[in-house]
Amino acid sequence: MPNFGIDIPMNLNMKPALSHPGAPARPGNPDKKGRKHVSGVGTGPKNSPPQGTSNSPTRVAPLALNTPPAFGKKSKAGIPPPPSHGTRNKASFSGVKLNSLPGTQSPSLLKPKPLPKITKNTSQKKTENNKQLTEVELVLFGYISDDLPALPGRLVRVFLSSTFSDMKAERNKIWSSVYPAVRSHSLSRGLEFSFVDMRWGVLDYATDHHRTEEIVLNEVSRTIKISAATSFVSIIGHRYGSVVNENKLTCKKFEILIAAAEKHNLPHKDLLTQWYKPDLNNIPPVHVLQPISMMLPDYLSTDSDKKATATDEWNTISDKLWKVKYAATKLAVEGGDLPESELEQMEKSVTTTEIEAGITTNPLAPSTTFGIYRKFDGIEADVEDPSTSRFIDVIVEDGKTVVNKANLEKIEKFVAQPISKVIKSDARKMYSVPWNSGGIPTDVSKQSPTDKEFLDTLSSDLITFLTNQIEAHLASLENEPTEYRLTSDFPFQQPTSVEEKKHVCTPECLMKCALANKLALIEDYKSMETNTIMLPVADYKEVLHQLRLAEIKTRGFSGRKQQLQEVKKYLGHTNYGAPLMVHGASGGGKTPFAGQVAKLVHTDNWLGPRAVVVLRFLGSTVACEQVQTMLRGVLRQISCVYQVPIRLQSRESVKQLGAKLLSLLNTTSVMCLRKNMPLVIILDGLEHLNKSANSHNLTWIPQKLPPLTYLITTFNAETPNLLSTAQGRFERFLELPPLTLDDMMDFLDVTLKVNNRTLTPQQRDCVEKNLKLYPYPVYAQLLSQLALETPSTMDISSKLSSNTEDTVSAFLNVLEQRYGEKFVSYALSYITCGHMGISEIELEDVLSCSDEVLVEVYVYHGPPIPGTIRLPSHLWPMLRAELDQYLVEKVTNDYTLLTWYHKPIEKAISQRYLSDPEKVKMYHKNLSQVCYLLVDDFIKGPSI
Repeated sequence: MPNFGIDIPMNLNMKPALSHPGAPARPGNPDKKGRKHVSGVGTGPKNSPPQGTSNSPTRVAPLALNTPPAFGKKSKAGIPPPPSHGTRNKASFSGVKLNSLPGTQSPSLLKPKPLPKITKNTSQKKTENNKQLTEVELVLFGYISDDLPALPGRLVRVFLSSTFSDMKAERNKIWSSVYPAVRSHSLSRGLEFSFVDMRWGVLDYATDHHRTEEIVLNEVSRTIKISAATSFVSIIGHRYGSVVNENKLTCKKFEILIAAAEKHNLPHKDLLTQWYKPDLNNIPPVHVLQPISMMLPDYLSTDSDKKATATDEWNTISDKLWKVKYAATKLAVEGGDLPESELEQMEKSVTTTEIEAGITTNPLAPSTTFGIYRKFDGIEADVEDPSTSRFIDVIVEDGKTVVNKANLEKIEKFVAQPISKVIKSDARKMYSVPWNSGGIPTDVSKQSPTDKEFLDTLSSDLITFLTNQIEAHLASLENEPTEYRLTSDFPFQQPTSVEEKKHVCTPECLMKCALANKLALIEDYKSMETNTIMLPVADYKEVLHQLRLAEIKTRGFSGRKQQLQEVKKYLGHTNYGAPLMVHGASGGGKTPFAGQVAKLVHTDNWLGPRAVVVLRFLGSTVACEQVQTMLRGVLRQISCVYQVPIRLQSRESVKQLGAKLLSLLNTTSVMCLRKNMPLVIILDGLEHLNKSANSHNLTWIPQKLPPLTYLITTFNAETPNLLSTAQGRFERFLELPPLTLDDMMDFLDVTLKVNNRTLTPQQRDCVEKNLKLYPYPVYAQLLSQLALETPSTMDISSKLSSNTEDTVSAFLNVLEQRYGEKFVSYALSYITCGHMGISEIELEDVLSCSDEVLVEVYVYHGPPIPGTIRLPSHLWPMLRAELDQYLVEKVTNDYTLLTWYHKPIEKAISQRYLSDPEKVKMYHKNLSQVCYLLVDDFIKGPSI
């Protein structure tokens, strides 16, 4: 019997179990009642009561300096990982003692000038008078930055990496056995699970435009970012993988290669100038590998014979092109014109770059990846058999087929060594399998008992590891806090000078100021020193989600200087005031404007770092759909930050909640005045509130506001009766007119600059003329996307439309040509039909149940796995990459849902795909059936 556990011996008659290291114990000392408190400046008293009506045991997140906060995976910004991933360690195949890597420090301290932003390596920021805010407090105070903590998720997404032709049987086994078992287990535990398999057929568009590697690496990065547990599984064998031509060369490198090729008269040197053309719109300028179909039109032909001929021709050209580039690069390196790393980079295969992204450069890899090494015993003695070349790299020397030793060395250097150095020993499996001519058949009926035993063992090992990781993640959540509190004394410190209040009493506010002075004498708010009022975890996640939305919606913001100045003037009035009602047309940029205001509030030129921002994008989450739930969340956040108690009942009318809001604002204004902590409430999109509770009559919004308290709302002026209702109740209004041409060109320039792109003067003139005709942000964003993809040699005028509808239509036409009309129309329709959005798992499931989509996808070939008819897992990630800036993620009950970012785009998609009532019924029926199946799987429980 073969030994399948060379590195880690195992008994094949026993089901192997992988013990995943448990999550490290969270810091923080429990009190006498077993509650954990946030550690910082101090903890609350032992009898600290929960806020409101909550009677549940309280667990509060420990957030001491240099202690990793429990917010999820580490992002690019440096937010530490969840405890489920354990301590980051290095391990090797030799089984040496694990060496702990340095832990990630919490985000660094932040100075009050200029605008505070969260930076790496500390969990606190410096603010006024060197007082510190913890990461939790930064969220509760409404600070917006790209370093916000990650939202906890319920998706386990695993990228499956391997070479293709030699691993078909293994991948088929994973899809047929591992996937259903782990998914069923995940659903029973309230999680979603999916594999990402980019080898399951590649679209012609991706290969035609040489984007396969780019799309693959983007998906690896996204999977690492969003997966709650395991994120990467690598399967390696005796093949190194395909090496592709770079799709871009810098002009400097291109000139060096041309010079070397010309000087040494290299064969096929003309291919360099034939296939690489300059693109001066890139910064710095580059030479771009041209689409295959531009040179070989039959590459995209529907005629299979013509397509096959063109494909063979391109493979020959591609091989020659790579060889002449490699030879020229080697000569340039020898001559000192290029560094030696250029050669090494050229030698890397697609599989190598996947492992580099998923393991080598991934700080979470030691605890979130799994490595499989399958070794065929005796394969090197059978290289003369033509079928063997599918499982091991071979070359022909002196007319004889031999093993490609150079590639085996690369496998060891670029693949095996990184895996053995990074992945923990209990997360690596090495299997030794006897070689049989032809390898392991994909047809299960033709597999030998040994083959089946190996595949069953591999499947069992992977199931055990993935389920253990899921259980470890869920176990870590048991220590998650149920409530959050303030821990630092910053909010309650006296400002450095009275002048900082910038408040002059008027007869109207004398009583209020007198009350403030009297209350200040009552031991200066003893209850506030202990921070007894806490915020439920659901409210904290809602606040965090709103801030993350603001960060996304304000990326690339430009213009609106006059309107921003008006808001700044409004915030400069400290006495009794009124809400500011901001209105404008649909697609006029109200939401980014609201987010930008929230960002600027904490700057010294506005209200400064002591300000508190309570931000809600109405309709963006379930908690912000109904006016009652939205108001309760706002009240609890204000109560927690200002430590002012408030009693909320389970059933209260909108009128009652509106009255409580006004009462709470009057009470907190004492703190606003005495402690110089101005309060700014921003409610974006009043029209998105559900009308069932008469939310559009606006009676719940206070007409008068106390000192240093501000309320800004935005709404669509085209919503029936909303503007007239507002005009009948309020006195302060600000209209957002269509953007000026300068504003939109600024937005275009910012977008191009961020992406290292520009336009030629002629192209810029064409875009400018069109923006004059339709001056709206959505249209500007659509044109910006088109501009990003426009090379300097293209005439852009033929691709421009004069309005949003036509531009969206042209964009959808392009997507349908690239990915298929049925696939695009169904995917976009399901997103549109989802009331609050749809998860990616649900979308892939419902698309896999749509016959028209599957027929289109498998028009040239059948499903790769016998008995499994499912949408290839790489299709949706590729389409999403094209749609990303038009989609927004909404988190509901820790589930991430996709919905449209712009209403005009959603409207254009509805008009195109959802004009037929019968189709709309079909989409909703399919969605309901998929949801029913998911619930059924959840009830049944795991099947492992």
